Amino acid sequence: MKYFFDIEGTIASKPIGTGSKGTMTLHDILFGDSFIKMKPDKKFQELIKTLDVEDLFVIGTIDSKEEIEQKEIWTEKHFPNITRENQFYISSNYNKVDVIIAVANERKISLNEIVFVDDKISNIEMAKSRGLIAKTPKEFWRTKR
Repeated sequence: MKYFFDIEGTIASKPIGTGSKGTMTLHDILFGDSFIKMKPDKKFQELIKTLDVEDLFVIGTIDSKEEIEQKEIWTEKHFPNITRENQFYISSNYNKVDVIIAVANERKISLNEIVFVDDKISNIEMAKSRGLIAKTPKEFWRTKR
């Protein structure tokens, strides 16, 4: 199986910004370090250490070049066996499922070999409707992958 993991809310905590209730502000995104400070999910860290490097992918949304730089640094620090070539950071204007399918086509990966884990139900529903195995983190652990 090939695993595509979302970052925030899945393999990491949500970033904490300076806005009301800890929301991210434009200033946080452009000049802060909230993404570097995200806490990794320890269960996912342990699991990912046991999987083959070529089976691991990260897919995250970004809104600035600073955010992509922070997420690359964060991923390399906390999940060093996810190679840079298997990290995909896309504008929040795009859909993660379309990107996963494009990667699968480019790399000749069958869609039924992909497990997509994301905390957003709308992404899970879309992925399932397009033929992917897709689970929330809770479903992923409950069904033992």
